[in-house]
Amino acid sequence: MRLNLTSMSECFLLSNMSPQDRDFNAGIWNELENKIRQWALAKGKLYVVTAGVLGSNKGKIGSDGVTVPKYFYKVVYDPRDQGKMIAFIIPNEKSTKPLQYYFVSVDNLEKITGIDFFPALPDSIENRLENKIDISGWFFF
Repeated sequence: MRLNLTSMSECFLLSNMSPQDRDFNAGIWNELENKIRQWALAKGKLYVVTAGVLGSNKGKIGSDGVTVPKYFYKVVYDPRDQGKMIAFIIPNEKSTKPLQYYFVSVDNLEKITGIDFFPALPDSIENRLENKIDISGWFFF
């Protein structure tokens, strides 16, 4: 978020925050965020959607009863060439499993969340990219 002062300040808004388990945030989630940064540097423009899965939670915290999501997800879309898409859903807890363990199809994630992630894409592209798990073009090592 070092792009500019506005980007930096917006990343600290409460609307951009969700409670995460410390070991999750410092572990597998940090690994995924670092990997996406590497992809962005290598590929250029990427679209990333991320949030907690609402409706499935670990409980509430604080006097206002803020919900702690049981799972978090990321969807990454690379619009270059024919387009590529990859999605992850990860439990909000410590993990020693590799990122590849958490792949899901975007269609499956849409069923879980009730969100259509890229509704502006032509249906032919959306259907081709969202109905399968295709890791070609995404480097992990």
